[in-house]
Amino acid sequence: MEQLKLETKKFYEAHYNMDFDGIASLYHPNYFEKITKEEITTKLDEQFQNDKIGIRFVFPTMNFTFGMLQEIEGKKYCVISFKNTFRVNFIDKLSEEEVQKILLPFKLIQKLNL
Repeated sequence: MEQLKLETKKFYEAHYNMDFDGIASLYHPNYFEKITKEEITTKLDEQFQNDKIGIRFVFPTMNFTFGMLQEIEGKKYCVISFKNTFRVNFIDKLSEEEVQKILLPFKLIQKLNL
């Protein structure tokens, strides 16, 4: 459990510092069966900083709640909960339609109470 807490903290810090190589290095090895590390870092870079928006996590540290460590079919699982805040800076003014399109996923998350 202590190792999981340490890795979770490193994963968050890599996001906060926009260390895309650091983020990708913490993905589970099986994830790379579907996508390469280079593709992950490119996608993260495109999502966090592009010619339309810039995204930054607000808090340098985060409080995580760790559920019980469980073993299912020989594999260990743990639910990690946290509430995060991030800032989105738009380079150009958006139309109302663009604003609503961007807000839609957040409204869905709120409905699901995630």
